[in-house]
Amino acid sequence: MDQSEAALRIAFVINLGPRDSQQVDPSRLHHLIHLFRGHRVPATWAVGDGTRAELLNGGEPTLPDELALLIDRRQSCLEISVARFRDELATQVASIRQASGMEATLIVGEPESLRSKVSLLAEQGMRAIVATGSRQKAGATPRPLPLGLWNFTPTIEIPQGHRLSRLLPVRRPSVKQLMGAKISSGGVLVAIETSQLDQLGPRGARQIEKLVRDVAWAASREQVVVATVGELVTELAGAAVAQPQRSILSAAA
Repeated sequence: MDQSEAALRIAFVINLGPRDSQQVDPSRLHHLIHLFRGHRVPATWAVGDGTRAELLNGGEPTLPDELALLIDRRQSCLEISVARFRDELATQVASIRQASGMEATLIVGEPESLRSKVSLLAEQGMRAIVATGSRQKAGATPRPLPLGLWNFTPTIEIPQGHRLSRLLPVRRPSVKQLMGAKISSGGVLVAIETSQLDQLGPRGARQIEKLVRDVAWAASREQVVVATVGELVTELAGAAVAQPQRSILSAAA
């Protein structure tokens, strides 16, 4: 059996935040980008506008990085009209495309408030919503949404929700032990919130670096597969199509 087919899937979603975020030091973001690219670990980078997308320019072009569009609570609130939401969404998508030369095909936001806007997301080619600030259970199995979209919930949130010291033993164990989290059918989804990295301090930053190194080490030995969220969506959509339909005649037999 092909090891890659049985290996644990790991996906990273990194929220680089909006341009006007005063909580994030740009040099810290550059360091994080170089950390992942230096270890050849692909990731899904969530950006709120073209300025943040520009941070990803000049990187390793062979890595299958992808962009997600960050939609904040104000933009996704129920009181915003359909026309306004459509216009803001199109503006953000165009800004990111112009700045990076890449298409944003995923959303990072609150599924509860975005569910009524799925048709508008589909118009812009969005394929999934990765939950942020959600009340959904961590690591919940990805759920299908209307019009072919999927809803993902992070398994591990950094720095919220988990203490990294529990996840990073001194030696290199299996990645399942490293994560120390329940694995859903979609794999392990690790979300990093850059606006709150200051909470971790220098020790926390070193632990993130160790996490990336350990994942890269395991991937090089085919113990894990590092995937993007888009790749997980493709796998889930393919599995849903391939699932055999129950015959009415068989049911009646």
